[in-house]
Amino acid sequence: MKNKKIKSLAPALDKGLDVIEFLASSGLSHTLSQIAKGLHRSVSEIQRTLTSLASRGYLVRDHLGGFRLSSKLFSIAHNHPPHRDLLSVALPVMQQFSHHTEQSVHLSAPVGLDLIIVAQTESPTRARITIQNGLVLDPFTTTSGRVYLAFLPESTRAALMKSTPLPSNQKKTLTESIEKIQKTKFFSSPSHYYDGVTDMAAPILSLSTQQVQAVLATTWIHPLGKKIDTTLLLNQLLKAVHAVENAWEESIIDQPSSKK
Repeated sequence: MKNKKIKSLAPALDKGLDVIEFLASSGLSHTLSQIAKGLHRSVSEIQRTLTSLASRGYLVRDHLGGFRLSSKLFSIAHNHPPHRDLLSVALPVMQQFSHHTEQSVHLSAPVGLDLIIVAQTESPTRARITIQNGLVLDPFTTTSGRVYLAFLPESTRAALMKSTPLPSNQKKTLTESIEKIQKTKFFSSPSHYYDGVTDMAAPILSLSTQQVQAVLATTWIHPLGKKIDTTLLLNQLLKAVHAVENAWEESIIDQPSSKK
């Protein structure tokens, strides 16, 4: 919901976006009064907004009269995915990685300053890890986030670290980790969130500018009686990263020139 201290330039639009964000975060149907209460607004304030969103196909009503999001936003997003060109070159490489290693792999890309999961391919084995597309990755606690943080411009990285104050011991550990990642161009670590899960990630960099374009990562669970060949995984991950970097660079070169 928007910051109430900032004067809105388009109050009606803000109300519509508030409704959409509220329903998206909930994932459930809500009645008019429930939505009003959740947004700290009166029923009369949002009644016309809900009617308008429903008439445009953004909301649908269930048999109990509750409102929920339709699939229209999903369809709009897929008509123009923000990382379409990157995905077109990365997905075939990711599928090949999963085929050779029998491990899942996911791709995250920056949206603003956030790092968001934009694609994944799953392991062909019976037990596999699936990560939600659209998930925002914490830059300090996730493996992909650490890699992303390490290859941001120094001023941007400093601003992010300043915006989230860390205890001095954690800041020291994070700084040492970033320096190591910058040298090795990969990072592997036990999951910060689950026992028995390990993550390994590497940056996809622009060959011309060396700016981070995305992060490719594999996540695996440790099977009983079988040892994961981490050297093989790392070699395959770096091979995949290089393949995406080269294909991405070629796709940029092949695009029609904007010069007159």
